Amino acid sequence: MTRRKRRYERRKAAREAKRAAFLAKYDNYDLVCDRNNLFAAADMAKKHVMWKGTVQRWSIEQLLNTEKLYRDLKAGKDVRRGFAKFKVCERGKTRNISAVRFYERVVQKALCKYVLYPVYTKSVLFDNAASQKGKGTKFAADRMIRHLSRHFNRYGQAGYAVLVDFKGYFENIDHDVAKEIYRQKFKDKRLLKLIDDFIDAYGVKGLGLGSETSQMHAIYYPNKIDHAIVETHGHDKVMFGRYMDDSYILTREKKTAIRMLDKIRDWCRRLRITLSPKKTMIVRIKDGLKWLKTIFYLTATGKIIKKPEHKSVVRERRKLKKQINLLRGNALGKAELTQSFESWAGSMKRRNARLSVWNMRRFLWSIMS
Repeated sequence: MTRRKRRYERRKAAREAKRAAFLAKYDNYDLVCDRNNLFAAADMAKKHVMWKGTVQRWSIEQLLNTEKLYRDLKAGKDVRRGFAKFKVCERGKTRNISAVRFYERVVQKALCKYVLYPVYTKSVLFDNAASQKGKGTKFAADRMIRHLSRHFNRYGQAGYAVLVDFKGYFENIDHDVAKEIYRQKFKDKRLLKLIDDFIDAYGVKGLGLGSETSQMHAIYYPNKIDHAIVETHGHDKVMFGRYMDDSYILTREKKTAIRMLDKIRDWCRRLRITLSPKKTMIVRIKDGLKWLKTIFYLTATGKIIKKPEHKSVVRERRKLKKQINLLRGNALGKAELTQSFESWAGSMKRRNARLSVWNMRRFLWSIMS
């Protein structure tokens, strides 16, 4: 064995030992059922929902409820309490929500805060922007701008983008695959059973919206796809970003884009998820990229323009007309209508949409006057 080979083996062994020590720190069921952790998790779970009666009743006797929850977890009892199911229409799309009861939500908060989050986020790529501290849609949009600027400095407007979207992502996540993924991280049988119970609560397939554990599993589920893309081609040839089930890849050559899309399809077969045939495509960068309800244009001078999706402007105009009819029928107050409109106008400040906002505001003034 050469000197270089021995040095490589020593460094590899040191990395493996460091990784094993890190995982052993969080591979512990007692982190979830610790009294202090459960009490702190309840405080975090109460934020922004203190108006609910169930949360208020929990808060009145929080010490007693925490002790009961601790004993149930220690005894290995099932802490699941079913779901409150309802539908939410978001940007014209109906979503089925399965919200967990507060008793169960406290356990999920402790599980995510003290076990899943530190382990999962340790190995996800920096450009994976969903449901992580300091990240979000603004972070994802800023990274897209950064990547487009870097691409322009290297290749100008020439190049292609692979836009990836998973079809019915949450409802099509395979339970067996998900369980195998986190079994590569955790070995504690009690911890594995707790996570299995939260996943199996949704039936034989899919995860539900409204559960924090579902969010964490959904972030980490396609992590191997992300690493396969970046590690195979390197940061010099491709630039990558993902927000939950929406991804993009920027590259110079079209053949590289086609090859990467084939690799993604291969990984999707292994993970038993499917790509959306309408939203997954290869486009030219200079024609504009539609991502996270925003269209990014890279101009010939290198300037990046962010325009709102046309559907979102049309949807807001229709919503405004309905609200004006409610206002005329005294079913809606003028302050509520103004607050709703200003909320939309504030979201447009992150985009180059001054003219769209002004036209919408002028339309509102003309009717209200």
